[in-house]
Amino acid sequence: MLAGAQLGGWYNWLVMVKKAILWALLAILVLPLLVLQAGQAYPAQSLEAIAQPYRFALARWEASHLLGSLLWGPPAPTAPTPEQFELVRDYFELGRKIKELRIRLELYGLSPEERQALEEELQELKAERAPKQAQVMALLGAQVAEALAEHGLDTRLLWGRIHLLFPPLRFEFDSLPHVLIVSPRERIATISSTLLKPTLSQAEMEEIEAQVAKLGYSGLVEQIGGVATYPSLLADTVSLEDALSTIAHEWTHHFLVFYPLGRHYNASYDMTIINETVADIVGQEIGDALIGLYQTEEERRQEQGAQTEKKPAFDFNKAMRETRLRVDQLLAQGRVEEAERYMEERRLFINAQGYYIRKLNQAYFAFHGSYGESPAATSPIGSQLRALRERSASLGEFVRTVARISSYQELQALLQE
Repeated sequence: MLAGAQLGGWYNWLVMVKKAILWALLAILVLPLLVLQAGQAYPAQSLEAIAQPYRFALARWEASHLLGSLLWGPPAPTAPTPEQFELVRDYFELGRKIKELRIRLELYGLSPEERQALEEELQELKAERAPKQAQVMALLGAQVAEALAEHGLDTRLLWGRIHLLFPPLRFEFDSLPHVLIVSPRERIATISSTLLKPTLSQAEMEEIEAQVAKLGYSGLVEQIGGVATYPSLLADTVSLEDALSTIAHEWTHHFLVFYPLGRHYNASYDMTIINETVADIVGQEIGDALIGLYQTEEERRQEQGAQTEKKPAFDFNKAMRETRLRVDQLLAQGRVEEAERYMEERRLFINAQGYYIRKLNQAYFAFHGSYGESPAATSPIGSQLRALRERSASLGEFVRTVARISSYQELQALLQE
């Protein structure tokens, strides 16, 4: 548990002051966004105009969720009781069933009677899950916060007598927005990324991408795994394993905002990759440390057995890495149309192996390549950050070391120390 509770009234007073300061800072950030979103106009033939009718109301979401998140109650016990163990597993099992029903409702050819029956079943599952959400959020939040502190990411005050996790860890389960990624056709790079509403149909996604293509760019509308809003936003049907890692991943972005690394997130594509890869490393370590709390003995044995099994005949990571390298080569030679034909051929091949990709283009690689350890990435940054982590005494030391950099060159200098 985070230390400091033994200080009684002084500790509670400090927490209240921290929340008040954080509320004031975030209000200063959110209110201007509300004003800007309300009246901004864009040129008719522009990327902004294409996205505008579908934009996710980010400031409105922040304003509606921020106060509630700051009034969260005290942390829940971090070692789950048998009842909490079952509560969490039930919650995520219901989420899995809800996700399956949503996918079935997207199928064409359903009769009105079939669609109505599925809708009714969906509403029943959501009603059954809703009362469990607050308890599950409190429990997972406390567990991730404790794990972050144990890995050296807490803040210590008064000569180490008080340990706090700052910023406070806050998240919500909700429908996730989509993101529109735009890249040049002749190279892989992110020109812009715009959050779009969660309720986009596939037809709307394809229309947006077609409009981007008319302007001469490569566009992709993609579902995302989480958003570093405050509180951070997680998919309401995410798996338990992904939830634990994503909660820690998005908190890392919150933490880094107070350091040069986070403030330079958009300074260059390299800096985006560094930020995302650091958050991935934190999320992976924290998720791995906690998932065992909710696994049965049989599941642990199965997981250990799966790690020793032979690799499947088709290696998705290898295929995707090969695709990316060939695309980079073709684009470097100016063979843009050939690269695009090749990506479509590879998409069909990969889909035939059981890995569904809706669209594979320059924007796909720009988005997924921003995570340095992704198979869609070719940057050396992923392996460089992994090497830095391995030589760090703790996860906290690694994060605080890399947090102070403001350029890729500074990361390279760190590696030479």
